[in-house]
Amino acid sequence: MATLRESLEIGAPVKRVYAFLADVERAPEWLPHVIEAECTSDLSVGEGAVLELVAEAGGHKTTGTTRCVSATPSSQLVFETRLAIGLVSTATFDLAASGRQTELALTLDYKFEGRGLGRLVGRLFGDKVVRQDTLAGLEHLKAQIEAEQARAPRRRRAATKR
Repeated sequence: MATLRESLEIGAPVKRVYAFLADVERAPEWLPHVIEAECTSDLSVGEGAVLELVAEAGGHKTTGTTRCVSATPSSQLVFETRLAIGLVSTATFDLAASGRQTELALTLDYKFEGRGLGRLVGRLFGDKVVRQDTLAGLEHLKAQIEAEQARAPRRRRAATKR
């Protein structure tokens, strides 16, 4: 199993970043390879949420499932994804407050199993594709959350003073 680690700072409070990531229905907003997605569980947020998806991998469409297997409010989310092409991954998002910013650390454990396209893609250029998609996804995540943060109403200090 291969492991990829990335981190970035997001200009939004940790609770906002956690809420965005925990909502599996928002995955297509920041994951560039997800074409279609539908929540198929009773929950759409947090542990137990399941997302059926169609993704593009190696120039081919594939189906799969993402499931939130662990959720610790405002500090950690763990998602398992299985794609029909044989890609299996576990993404662990660790979040920490840094003033009004959020430090996000991603650990992505993944492997290509089975036969056919998944194994071929994995052997030939899978690591490169996973890395590129992961970095693009994190940049989209940062941009999406920061754009929402900029549009969020600001609390006025004057309004709270008497």
